[in-house]
Amino acid sequence: MCDGASHCPKNEDENLCKHKSSLGGSISPKKIICPDHCKCAHLKFKCKSLNNVTKEVRALDLSANNVDIQYLKNFTFLVYLNLSSSLGATTIFQHFLGNIESAHLQNLDISYNKITHISITNFRYISNILNLLYLNISNNKLNVLELGFLGKLPKLRLLILKDNEIETIGVMDKNEV
Repeated sequence: MCDGASHCPKNEDENLCKHKSSLGGSISPKKIICPDHCKCAHLKFKCKSLNNVTKEVRALDLSANNVDIQYLKNFTFLVYLNLSSSLGATTIFQHFLGNIESAHLQNLDISYNKITHISITNFRYISNILNLLYLNISNNKLNVLELGFLGKLPKLRLLILKDNEIETIGVMDKNEV
């Protein structure tokens, strides 16, 4: 927020801001370079790939691109991530979640990705997305939805599931949470 006060657990909101030094002068923020394949507004990037994207990015839109999910681990400051129409047909949902290392992620859009099944198993070892507030899984191929995964997202406020092919909805077992 660049207001001189930390609003994030690891001071991420202030790390790149201009501050007064202990000697009274100001310290310039780290220069953010926007790669040619991106459109950028400070720490908000809309890119065609992850090549040369700064790790400090807060909002990353990779929609309508084929993304190599293994490189998502590098982005530990993400608050917003849009991967709509970006996950390959062979992407395993659980592996995708395991590559998200940002404990600050609040908004995740994985719509239009041919995801067929979501269950608690997908979230069992995931602890980095506990702050997720918004999850868009619309327009996938979901046919099985096991609601136990909701227990792993304690702050979730909005779940969008429209335009899927849900045939089975499993209820949450109290022992699964």
